[in-house]
Amino acid sequence: ALPICGRLYAATNGRVHMRELEEVAEQIGVPYASMRLHHPFVLEDAVAHLQPFFDDVVLVRFADDLAVTEPEPVAEYLHSVVELTDRQRQQLLEIVGGAIAADGAFRITKSSGLVTGVKG
Repeated sequence: ALPICGRLYAATNGRVHMRELEEVAEQIGVPYASMRLHHPFVLEDAVAHLQPFFDDVVLVRFADDLAVTEPEPVAEYLHSVVELTDRQRQQLLEIVGGAIAADGAFRITKSSGLVTGVKG
């Protein structure tokens, strides 16, 4: 039998990835959180999931976030995920616009990274 060997490269998101979109969607009555794909392979647990199967498992986090300075792109993105009524869109624009006016940007947390592993 031939030995099993190879390399793994897996990108994944963390549990808090873009959480602000979920929060603002909840404020306007949109079930955004239920539309997200939730898998057991998240950034926080990726190394533990892979260590039994691979050697030299390494996690590289991508330190990043989004600073959105106009409310319309947030509305367009959310509308690409779920249907927004005109009223919900207007509420969203007001909430995000208010955050931009107060802080200079609507900040969206990004939590993502790459896990690598070697076998054999």
